[in-house]
Amino acid sequence: MSYENSAGLGVNNQYGVRDTQDSLAISGGKLPNVGGVSEAVVYFTGDELSSSDVDTSLTLPAGARIKDVTLEIIEAMTMGNADNDIEVGTNGSVATNGAQFDNTTGAVGAYAPASLNGTWGSGAVLASTAVSFIVTGTTAGATGGKGRAVIRYTKI
Repeated sequence: MSYENSAGLGVNNQYGVRDTQDSLAISGGKLPNVGGVSEAVVYFTGDELSSSDVDTSLTLPAGARIKDVTLEIIEAMTMGNADNDIEVGTNGSVATNGAQFDNTTGAVGAYAPASLNGTWGSGAVLASTAVSFIVTGTTAGATGGKGRAVIRYTKI
């Protein structure tokens, strides 16, 4: 490896590969990893969430086994109703294949899923899987605020 000491302060810089996160439609990135646990982070705003699937442009690889999903509300958002659930999962079937966060109030904090459903909870996804968000419940939706979801998985 090459080193540089151009500052004259006895500080060396090592040159090498500088990986960056892949861009997602909602924003965030996927941190590459070989042979271990990989993490994908998806950032969103409350205004982007709705009662319809919101595509993140994140695709989990075939054979991915979901270890866990964490939802973090960074800035408080106003939910459409107290019974609203934020869900993240397979585009088109989030309710049956994904992570469900029950009665999400929109308050700042980290949330563990009430359940991992379908292939997200019982095995590996068989094909490449597009990931999306949806809000369910009465007057499903949110306004304002910011959040992120961290999806940890292994690839078998």
